[in-house]
Amino acid sequence: MTAAIAPSALNWATLKPYLPLLVALWIAEVTGSFEAAMILAAMRPLLQDFGDPVAIGWLISTFGIVGAASASCPATFSPRVRSGLSRVRAR
Repeated sequence: MTAAIAPSALNWATLKPYLPLLVALWIAEVTGSFEAAMILAAMRPLLQDFGDPVAIGWLISTFGIVGAASASCPATFSPRVRSGLSRVRAR
């Protein structure tokens, strides 16, 4: 069994380089949960439009896959982000 680390024993200065990454991941998670809530709220109109629950399942799956793929695009195309990540890896 792993012992829990007390908050006072954590060295917060070592987490400082990772703070922008953690904030970006937190924002992405909040946005993703909001998008999932919007999809669930739209189930009845989607069922009326498509008329097939299987088509709605494919639509929701596609929405999730496109969202996951597009989340990685800014890190891929931004040299500023790439240089920041390379500094974090070098430590």
